[in-house]
Amino acid sequence: MKKQYIKAVDVIAEVLRKWYILVICVILMAVAGPNFKYNKDKKLAESNKKLIEQMKEKDDAADDPDNDIDYPDEYYQVQNQIDEWKSYLEKSAFMKLDPYNMVAVRLTYEIDDYNVALPAYIAYINKKSMAQDIGNTLENYTTVDIQDLVSCEILGSTEDSKILSVNIYASNKDEGDTISSAVKKAISDYGEIKGLSMPNLMDEVCYGGMFTGVYDTQAANESRTSALVTKRDSYVPKKTDTTEASSQTSDATVDISKLVTEAHFNKAYIFIGAFLGVILAVVINIIIICVSDKIRNDSAINESFGLDYFGRINKDKISKWSKFVDRLCYRRYSQENILVSALRIAKICDNTDVKKIYLTGHISNADENIKVLVDELKKQEIEAVWIDSFSQDTDSLKCIIENGNVVFINELRKAYFGDVVQDITVANEQNISILGYVTVGA
Repeated sequence: MKKQYIKAVDVIAEVLRKWYILVICVILMAVAGPNFKYNKDKKLAESNKKLIEQMKEKDDAADDPDNDIDYPDEYYQVQNQIDEWKSYLEKSAFMKLDPYNMVAVRLTYEIDDYNVALPAYIAYINKKSMAQDIGNTLENYTTVDIQDLVSCEILGSTEDSKILSVNIYASNKDEGDTISSAVKKAISDYGEIKGLSMPNLMDEVCYGGMFTGVYDTQAANESRTSALVTKRDSYVPKKTDTTEASSQTSDATVDISKLVTEAHFNKAYIFIGAFLGVILAVVINIIIICVSDKIRNDSAINESFGLDYFGRINKDKISKWSKFVDRLCYRRYSQENILVSALRIAKICDNTDVKKIYLTGHISNADENIKVLVDELKKQEIEAVWIDSFSQDTDSLKCIIENGNVVFINELRKAYFGDVVQDITVANEQNISILGYVTVGA
C-alpha cells in the first residue's frame, strides 16, 4: 500500500498555520510548569516539617531523664562524649577560623641534634607544655587556643640534621604575627632551659587565602558529632515497633539544615514550561497530520506514484499569514504558477497529440479555483473539462475512459491521500492515461 511521506518542513508549516495551538500550549505549560514545581516543593516542605518535629520529639525524649526507657551505661558514656565534643567545637579557636579568609604562618627550623633535641622540641610543641607557657604570656589566648592553632611536622632531612616545620593558623595577619612571636620565644627559651641544641630558624612565611586542609579538618570534626550520635542511638533499647526503631536510627543521620522547609515560586520554570509547550504543540500537530492523512505538500503524489507535477493553483482568497508560512517554509507563492502549469500541460498534450483532457480530483469550490487554469489551457487550444472524482461516479468514469486522458487536481490539506490512491488505482485498472497532477492551495 502506498504511503505519504511527510517532511519536517510540513510539520513546521502545520505548527505555524495552527499558531493558536502553539500559543495555547505555551501559555498553559508556562503557567503549569512553575505551579507544578511550587506544589511539589510545598508538599515536600510540609513533609520535612513533620519529619523535623518528629526528630526533635525523639531527641527530647532521649534527653529526658524521666523517660521510661532504661538506657544502658554505654548510652550515657557516649552521650557524655557528645556533650564534651560539642563543648569543644563551640569553644575551639580552630573551628572558628574561616577557611576561605585566614592566614597561616610557617616557621622552618633546622635542628642538628636529631637524636635528642628534635624529639624533645616536637614533644614540647605538640603537648600541652608550650601551650601553657604561651597562654601565660598572652592575655587573649588560652592554653586550649594555642593547642588548636599551633602544630608541627618533620619536613625533610640531610645527613646530620632534620627540618622541622611549625604551622600557626590565625584569623588575620596581626594575630598570626602575635602567636608566631610567642612561639619563637617559647622554643628558644625551652632550648636554653633544657640545654638542648638550639634550632636554626631558616625561614618564616606568612600567607593567606583559602586553606582546603583547614576546611577538611573542620568538616571531619563536625562529622564526628553525627558518628557519635549514631553510636549513641545504637545503644537505645529496641521497641516492639520495629518500624519506629529503624526510623529513629536513620533520622539521626539526617542533616536538618539541608531539608526544604519552604516552597518558592521559581521563575525559571516559566521558560521550561514554555519550551515544553512548544514541544507539546509539535506533538499535537504530528498526531493531527498522522490521523487526518491529508495531502500536505506538492511532491507527495510524485514521490509515491512518480506522476509528473505541473504546478500549483493558488487560491484567490487566502490570508496573509498563510502566504507568509508558504514563503517561509516552501519558498514560493506566485500566481505565475498557474501559467506555468498550463504551459506544462499543453506541452504534454502537444507531444501526445491530445486536444481534450479531463480535470478531476478533490477540491473545494472547483469552478472558482480552476477557472484560471481552464482559461489558460483554452488559450493553448486545449479543451479542459472538470468532472468530480470518477472513482466514485460511474458516468464520470465512462467519459474519461472514452477520452483516456486525465489530469488530477487535489487541494492541499483538504484532499485525503487515500482518496487519491483510489483514483489512481482505478485509472490504472481502466488503462486511463494520467498526464500528471496539479495542486490547489497555499
